[in-house]
Amino acid sequence: MIEQRLMNLDEFHWLFDTHMGNHFPADELKPFAIMEQSVREGNYFPYGYYENGELLAYTCLLKSGDFFLLDYFAVMEEGRGRGTGSEILSVLTDSLKESESIFLEVEEPRAADAVERDLQERRIRFYLRNGALDTAVRAKVFSVPFRILTMGGSLREEEAERAMEALYHNILSEKMYEQNIFFRIETEKEGKSGKVAAAQPDAGEGESGKVAAAQPDAGEGKSGETAAMEPDAGEGKSGETAAMEPDAGKEKV
Repeated sequence: MIEQRLMNLDEFHWLFDTHMGNHFPADELKPFAIMEQSVREGNYFPYGYYENGELLAYTCLLKSGDFFLLDYFAVMEEGRGRGTGSEILSVLTDSLKESESIFLEVEEPRAADAVERDLQERRIRFYLRNGALDTAVRAKVFSVPFRILTMGGSLREEEAERAMEALYHNILSEKMYEQNIFFRIETEKEGKSGKVAAAQPDAGEGESGKVAAAQPDAGEGKSGETAAMEPDAGEGKSGETAAMEPDAGKEKV
């Protein structure tokens, strides 16, 4: 049975120093000081997921009111490839109150490299297969393009956009926000032309379908997912996939 437990700052610092740099690209990993300050202010929640006392995965959640952003999500290497990412998402959403929602930032599938682009598409399918909904909100966060998904709620378009704005205002200065955070609503025409289907798992993707660790594997959480893959590092930031378990994901700021 998987146990969800809030990490203390010493445990979180150890995680950051020991694993998060391996799980997420440097440009997607916030300075620890920013996250530490938010933890102290009660706006940031690093959760560990344990099995038989061993750390199996972790998520980092930014909070504003009833809204959470899955900032980072990664499955440890030894836990990948067996549906762990999907289990973690289930544990996470089951812990929500009825009024609460989680938002996920998943990289847009625009990579020039075909292999990387396929991974980005798998991450999106991973989250959709695990119950996420597309809010139609699109974001550019520190120059990285994301689509915003949600779990545990049904906010879309303007309501979801306002929730995301509140989340980022909760952790960034006004100057940093204005320079680096941009949101827009995707039109129906745009959606039809560039949509990733919530398809059945691709051949070889396995049982699940980013955020890093999709179950996040590669980069599934800023919000980082993974084909039959468990998320690999740096998957998402939502935190980073098709039948993938996210790897470290960021979910990116």
